[in-house]
Amino acid sequence: MIEIVTSGFELRPTHLNMLRSSIAFEDIDAYKPDTKLYLELDNNLVTGKWINEDISKEIRLPVENLDSETTIKLAIYKLVKLITNVDLPWGILTGIRPVGYLEQIRDQYKDADIKKLFIDDLMVKEDKYNLIDDILETQKPILKLRDDSFIVYIHIPFCPTRCKYCSFSVMSMEGRLRYSPSEYVDYLLKEIEDYNGYMNPQKPVSLYIGGGTPSILGKKDIDRIFSIVREKFGDIKEITFEAGRPDTINEDLLKALRDNNVNRISVNPQTLKQETLDKIGRKHKVEDFYSSFKICKNYGFNINTDIIIGLENETIDDIKETIDKLLNLQPDDITIHSLALKNGSYYINHDQKFAINNKMDQCFDYSYDRLRESGYKPYYLYRQKRQVGNNENIGFTKSQDLNLYNILSMDDKCDVLAFGMGAVSKFTSDDGIVKRVFGFRDIDYYINHYKELNKLKEEARKMVNNIKN
Repeated sequence: MIEIVTSGFELRPTHLNMLRSSIAFEDIDAYKPDTKLYLELDNNLVTGKWINEDISKEIRLPVENLDSETTIKLAIYKLVKLITNVDLPWGILTGIRPVGYLEQIRDQYKDADIKKLFIDDLMVKEDKYNLIDDILETQKPILKLRDDSFIVYIHIPFCPTRCKYCSFSVMSMEGRLRYSPSEYVDYLLKEIEDYNGYMNPQKPVSLYIGGGTPSILGKKDIDRIFSIVREKFGDIKEITFEAGRPDTINEDLLKALRDNNVNRISVNPQTLKQETLDKIGRKHKVEDFYSSFKICKNYGFNINTDIIIGLENETIDDIKETIDKLLNLQPDDITIHSLALKNGSYYINHDQKFAINNKMDQCFDYSYDRLRESGYKPYYLYRQKRQVGNNENIGFTKSQDLNLYNILSMDDKCDVLAFGMGAVSKFTSDDGIVKRVFGFRDIDYYINHYKELNKLKEEARKMVNNIKN
């Protein structure tokens, strides 16, 4: 058990997240018996001490280039590194938006050597800094849209099966459903219909229909959703539809999407190793992905494919094979996820352990090198808590037409208007205040209380508008 004792400041979640990241995602309460971590802030000096029956280490850091909170995180990182030899690729960055953080730091320290600050003070590896630097440069034309635009997200909380890594607000079609997908859509449409135009401007630049697996819906329900969307928001230039499970894709679905002006679609194998698909609960065949990809290509959609690095028992050779096979297909976008151990997932509920090792870094290095060699460039990146290997999720594209939703949804200066069970709306002010409205995650509660959501969203929007004004 680790006992944390502080003096001169209050322990914050960011400090705990730094500790969790540094000890490789093991349960910190069980890491070492009778371990004490002392942290003290006094006269702009942070002192950290790690003491147990086997080890005693101390580190002292002045609060100079960084604020005191960041210096405390740095002290934790350096102290634990002395004990574990764990050297994290993102150093002490624990937030989910490193690209946005780079932009913020550049605005804040205009005359500073920003690269040196990231590498020397934040302990970020040079290749990671170069990565977010490249991405920020790529995103600049898109980020100009955020101040006078918003994006819309619609959530469909049904999947054919529930994957072991999944923590989303979804329901498996294998289980006993209290409401059918069509019944859920009935209430989703009521929530959208109840929207009274409180966003300004009125027209969003992008719509994303995600889940879950929206492609389990039939043509009738898809047409109903798009009909109300056009009524409320008019024609939207970019529409992405997540058909993540290849076994749900068919000609009728794709005709319905084409007829409703969908121009982007996600077809997600996660891995092209059948043994792994079986283990994680996907319950579709590798061949399903190939056949689905082919018919999506025939319909002319911009296609994204997702893979996950870090799935149980996958080797470097497995990752290489998946990457190489995807590149043979030449999808427009490829998104690489680092496995995240999230609360509510099978992996967390069954206490499955995943350790940091250099094989993860090798997998990412190979993937990034192959993608760049094949003409893809990184265009968006985000991180999550408890990512195995402390890596990142990153999108690569060959298209000049960048995915607006993926970029803007990661930006805390762009509003997100979300509808559906478990969907999260986000409203922002010019000075960085963010107000989120969380959709109800229980379907019974959502159906009985959906009318409350637009009131909450309108209030949040008014609050940040008052701050802006």
